Amino acid sequence: MEDDDESYMRLSDDPVLAADRRQHILSGSCAFKTCSRSLRIPASYFISLLRATYDPSTELKDARTAVHHWLLVQILDAIGNYNTL
Repeated sequence: MEDDDESYMRLSDDPVLAADRRQHILSGSCAFKTCSRSLRIPASYFISLLRATYDPSTELKDARTAVHHWLLVQILDAIGNYNTL
């Protein structure tokens, strides 16, 4: 989803809510909505993972590993939580 997608998190003129939304996007928080069987993934964060430079000697040695790790963490974090941002 794009950074201005209303279905991810309501857009607001309130600077505190706008900063909170931006922080969720920058940290790559996915929005799981099990009732509608949907998942919103911030495209800007996903693209940043693909464009990043990785060191093969580290745990996140390439973009594929980084994306898999990020998605695993998002899924595990969402288990048992009601996450509709």
